[in-house]
Amino acid sequence: MTFLLVLANLLSCVTAEKARRSDTRTDLGTAYLKEGNAPGAVEALRTAASLNPQNATAWERLGLAYMASNAHELAEDAFQRSMKLGTTDDPARVIYNYGLLLLKMERYEDALAEFDKTLADLTYRTPARALNSKGYTLYLLERYEEAVDVLSDAIRRVPAMCPAQFHRGLAYQAKGQAQLALDDFEGVIQACGEDASGAYFHAAEALITIGERTSACAYLRTALRESTSDVFAAQVRELAAGECEQ
Repeated sequence: MTFLLVLANLLSCVTAEKARRSDTRTDLGTAYLKEGNAPGAVEALRTAASLNPQNATAWERLGLAYMASNAHELAEDAFQRSMKLGTTDDPARVIYNYGLLLLKMERYEDALAEFDKTLADLTYRTPARALNSKGYTLYLLERYEEAVDVLSDAIRRVPAMCPAQFHRGLAYQAKGQAQLALDDFEGVIQACGEDASGAYFHAAEALITIGERTSACAYLRTALRESTSDVFAAQVRELAAGECEQ
């Protein structure tokens, strides 16, 4: 009760000038987020939330900034504050972003619950994104059949959605359905080839499974060429060493 009284007193002290300054800082923090400047975003958005604790958008964006900084507990607190206020222009978006945080924290069951809440809100404008995240979470939970169903729904809604097709390919691969997995990975390669080094790698795995090593090795060479991660490049080289080098 004491906390609620203190909070009420704080909220009642928000003047029009403080609210205006809070909105300005929120815009600045959002711009920093888009630029990838997480420290700048945290600083601006903390100020915004301090100036106006009722600014749900500031709390949401602060959650995103903390998440980008891997400050997960602070991010969770910020998201929960935003959801409690419930006054953003898109409350379902806040729930979805909170789900992404829980996914990042490997709290998969909790993340699923938030994605389901998002999908239950008919005002949410991009349900295919939530379906993709839900499907990937199901894949991580090794619930592969459910993952395929959910990701197929996402793809029906947005046929060119490469992440959903890639994740469905992973689920098919985990189920031992190499040809279906290959079809998805090659679909990603055709639609999003410049950002598909992972798809080349997993397509190569599927090709090896069905006995097409020559094509698999060509994909592995492409995956290695397009790789931007030393860890991933080492994984590609390891598979190529076992399957491609004479």
